[in-house]
Amino acid sequence: MLTLPKRPRLLPWVLIIYLFWCASATAQQLHTFSNGEVADANKINQNFQALMEPQLGYLDADNPYKRVKIDCSLNSSALAEQWNALAIYDRLEIEITGECVMTSVVIQSRSVRFTGAYGPSYAECASDGTSALRLERSLEVTAGSLFLQCLELRGSSSIGINLYANAYARLDDGFIVADGISLNSRVRNNSTLRAFVPLDLGTIRVEYGSVVQMYGIGLFDELIPINIESLFLNGDGNFICFACGGGDIGGLSLRSSSNFLLQLPQQGQTLNIGQALIAEGSALIAEEPTDPACTPSIQIGNSIVEDSSILKTNASNFTTMDTANADCAPYEPAPIGEIYIGGDYRDWFSLGFDSATSEQYCTSPSTCPSIDFSQVVDEITGASVLEINHIGTAFSQFGFGNSGYYDFSQYQNGSLQFDIKLITAGDQHAGFRLKAFCNCDMDAIELGAVGSNGWQTVSVPVADMTAIGLELTTVRVPFVIWPVFDQQGTVFRIDNVQWLAP
Repeated sequence: MLTLPKRPRLLPWVLIIYLFWCASATAQQLHTFSNGEVADANKINQNFQALMEPQLGYLDADNPYKRVKIDCSLNSSALAEQWNALAIYDRLEIEITGECVMTSVVIQSRSVRFTGAYGPSYAECASDGTSALRLERSLEVTAGSLFLQCLELRGSSSIGINLYANAYARLDDGFIVADGISLNSRVRNNSTLRAFVPLDLGTIRVEYGSVVQMYGIGLFDELIPINIESLFLNGDGNFICFACGGGDIGGLSLRSSSNFLLQLPQQGQTLNIGQALIAEGSALIAEEPTDPACTPSIQIGNSIVEDSSILKTNASNFTTMDTANADCAPYEPAPIGEIYIGGDYRDWFSLGFDSATSEQYCTSPSTCPSIDFSQVVDEITGASVLEINHIGTAFSQFGFGNSGYYDFSQYQNGSLQFDIKLITAGDQHAGFRLKAFCNCDMDAIELGAVGSNGWQTVSVPVADMTAIGLELTTVRVPFVIWPVFDQQGTVFRIDNVQWLAP
C-alpha cells in the first residue's frame, strides 16, 4: 500500500471552494505585511485561518438545530407572532413558506438559520413557490450566528445586516435581495460575514478585527461579480476575496492596519475600484493573472497610498500595464498530466460531503458531523491508509478534490483504480457507489460489496463513467465514494487512488 494524501498546501483557488471552517490544531497568528512585501498565498491563508478561529464554535455537531416550519402564505405575521416563543432555542432553523413580515430581526448569543424550502437534497433550493423575509429595518447579530439560504430578502429601500462582538453570518446558495433594495452591512469586533452569492451592496464597514469574505466562484458555479458602492476597513478590518469574479467597488478606504486581500483566477476578470485610500499601515495585496495578453485584473481610478502602507500585486506595476489588448483568451481547463491522487505531482484534498450541515464541503472532519476521515496504519499491510467512518445518519460522501476544472481526456480509454477494505458495516449494507464531479451531471457507478473480504483492488473503466454523463474536460472532484443504505456505522479504508492512462 502506498501513502495516502499528505495534508494539502493552501493553493490560491482552493480556499474559495473547500476551506470552509478548516480547523487548526494550534492557534494561528496574524501575519503583518511589511512595506513592499509581495503577496504570498500562505501568509494570506494564515491570516484567514486566524480570523476564522473565533467562529469555529458555532458549528457543533453535538448540539443540533431545532427545525421548525413557518407558513406565512396566509398570515404574513406568523413568524413575528412566534418569534419570542422560539427564543428558547439556542440553535434554530426556520423554514419559511410565503412572505414573512417582521420589523427587524435581532439575534443574540444563539445561532439562527432562515431558509426557504429545500429541493431534492439539503443543498438545493426548491423551485416551486417563493420564500421571502420582509423587513422594515435590519438583521442584527451579537455574539451569535445567522445563515440565509434559499430565501429572498425584501423590505424598505435600505436594509442592514449588522454583526457585533464575535458574530457570524453566511449568505448562501439561493439567497437573493429584491430589486430596489440597498443592502448595507456593519461588521465589528471580531465578527465575520461570508457571501457565496451575487450581491449588489451599498456601504460595507468592517472594523476592529472583523472580516468580510466574498466568494467569486463555487464548486459548480459560474464566476460571481462583486459590486460594492463603498467599502470601509478600519482597525484591523479585513476584506478577503478568493477566486474573485471581478466587479466594481466605487470607493475603498483602508485605515489602521486593515487589509484588502484578493486572488483572481486567470480568466480575464477585472475588478474596478473607483478610488482608494490606503493609510495608517494598511495593505491592498492582490494575486492576479500573469498572462501578459490579459487586461489587468485590477484597475483603480484615483489612489492615495501613505508611506507606511502597501499597494502590491504580482505584476511589477499594475497601474501602468498595457491595456491595449482588452480580452483574455477564453478559459480552458488545464490538462492534469499523469495524476496519482496523493502522489507528488499535485496535492489533492480529502473532502467530506455532508447533507447535515450548511457547509456543503469540508476538508476537516470536524466540520462534517456525519462523516469522519483520517489516516491510520493498516494492521495487515503496515501502510498508512485513509479510514472513512460514517458516524451520523445523514447522507454523506467522501472524495478527493482540487481547485479549477481539469482535462482528463487522456484517460478516455483508461481506468480509475483504487484499493478498498470494509471494516464494519450496518445490517442493510448494500455495497458502494462511485462517481466524479464535473461541470456536468454524472450518474453513480454501482460497485457492489467490494472490500468485504479484505483489501480488494477495484478498477472502473473510464468509458463506463463517460457513458453515464462524465464530461472529461471539466473534472473537478475526480473521486467520490459512499456506502449504499444504512451508512451510519460503516467504516472502510481506501488507498492507491489512481487515474491510469491506457
